[in-house]
Amino acid sequence: MLSEIYCEEFYQKKITFSNNLNVVLGTNTGDNSIGKSTFLLVVDFVFGGNTYSKAIDILNNIGSHDIYFKFIFDEDSFYFCRNNFESSVVWICNENYEKQQAISLAEYCE
Repeated sequence: MLSEIYCEEFYQKKITFSNNLNVVLGTNTGDNSIGKSTFLLVVDFVFGGNTYSKAIDILNNIGSHDIYFKFIFDEDSFYFCRNNFESSVVWICNENYEKQQAISLAEYCE
């Protein structure tokens, strides 16, 4: 299960997921352009997708940045990192999100 996503470039730096239903909500007034779709692209990126890394607005306005994420399987935690400019590489991290070993995206997805 995806447990958390962390990025220094996010307004809310750390997003923690519950074991139950998780919802992405907009504002009460229905404002657009507040990041709901972008956040879903980030979730896809965590699972191996590449649309986020090719988004022109993100490339032009934010630039290169790391996205850190944690999975929990059978009570064991696994920490990873991907950079939007080097999206074909996934870093295995320790519990402090310090990069330990680089693996290919294909190996990560297996």
